[in-house]
Formats: sequence, C-alpha cells, structure tokens
Amino acid sequence: MDAKFQAILDSLPPKLPRSKLEPYADLIRELRKRERSYREIAGLLKERCGVNVGVHTLYSFVRTRGIGEADGRIAERAGTGVPASGSTGRHRRSRSAPPRNER
Repeated sequence: MDAKFQAILDSLPPKLPRSKLEPYADLIRELRKRERSYREIAGLLKERCGVNVGVHTLYSFVRTRGIGEADGRIAERAGTGVPASGSTGRHRRSRSAPPRNER
C-alpha cells in the first residue's frame, strides 16, 4: 500500500460502537443461552448496569449480531426440530378466512 494512504489510515481514530449495548454483548449472549426473555434481559440491564433499553431494541441488537445462533435457538429449538417461532411448519388459516364446510 502507498505510504500516503497508510498514513491516512493510521491517523484515523478507532470507530466507536454504534450501539450502547455493544459493551454488554457477551452478557446478553449468555443470558439468551440461559433462555432469558428479552423483557428479563432489558430489566437486568436497567437494574444492574444502568442501561435503559427497549425490548424491541434489544431484540434487534441480538438478531443483527447473530447472538444466539451458535446454539441453534434462532433456527430451531434444541433437539426438537421445531422452529424457534413455535411453528410446526403446518399452514394455518388466517383469522379472517371463513371456516371450512366440514361434512
């Protein structure tokens, strides 16, 4: 690389984390492994760390960083073959769909 470009790169300060949750990523990861809900984690962060965060913000933080994927909880519940959403893969009728005529 050109020395001029390297000097520019070396002069730049390190980029700060974009999320206030970044310092707590390991804690959040461990709490999700222990099957704590997002609401519980948000409460713990507020009580113990003084970090006020919304449940949806916490959920987005976890999903965008792949926290929880390593243990397979996002893809499916451990060993059950059931997706984490609780769906069994069967399609459900929408709530607005009329009932079927059953004979």
